[in-house]
Amino acid sequence: MAAALVDARLLALLTDVPGVLTGNPATDPDARVIPYAESVEELRAVCFAKTAVESTGGMQTKLEAAEKAGRYGIPTIIAEGKNHEVVRSILRGEPTGTYIGAASRPLGARRHWMVAQKGLTGALVVDQGAVRAIQGRANLLPSGIVGLKGRFRRGDLVAVMDTDGVERARGIVRFDDRELERIRGLHTAQVKEALGPDRSRVVMRPDRMVLLDEVENR
Repeated sequence: MAAALVDARLLALLTDVPGVLTGNPATDPDARVIPYAESVEELRAVCFAKTAVESTGGMQTKLEAAEKAGRYGIPTIIAEGKNHEVVRSILRGEPTGTYIGAASRPLGARRHWMVAQKGLTGALVVDQGAVRAIQGRANLLPSGIVGLKGRFRRGDLVAVMDTDGVERARGIVRFDDRELERIRGLHTAQVKEALGPDRSRVVMRPDRMVLLDEVENR
């Protein structure tokens, strides 16, 4: 997230191993560094979890960070921090550690911020008609909302889930949870009756929303 904030050209993650390895060096003496990967997905199968008590994340967490940076168009290098020359090597463009490529169609800053957020306080549960509508880049309307989860205010980032509990999108909501509880499932004329003629009937606009299926396919 910091790399995206400053529009960095590269994210370097320094760790206690020389890069992403083909196996666990503690049990596989032939384990070697993978020098290059088009995306994080190529590395997931060979990533092993650290078992040391003092570990706070291991390689899997670093790959998640690289994946988020890649969505914004920032490549990542994972290399060994014990090497005093590692930063100079990276800046000189020398082969160092594991280089992970970035998405060819990166997310914009706003959508990247939405995807990267954790611990959302609220969610909208929508029917299949609403899922199809937002996938077609249409507005999310009250008529497609069948339930609410959590508490949120107007302007908050909330999840959009289908009735099976799968998060399909997330975006900036234009009503608080109490208002939406009054108008969910209602059509345009009914919304005006409930909240007044001057209130918008749009719950979430496509330019304030990110579709998670699109993110996964980048």
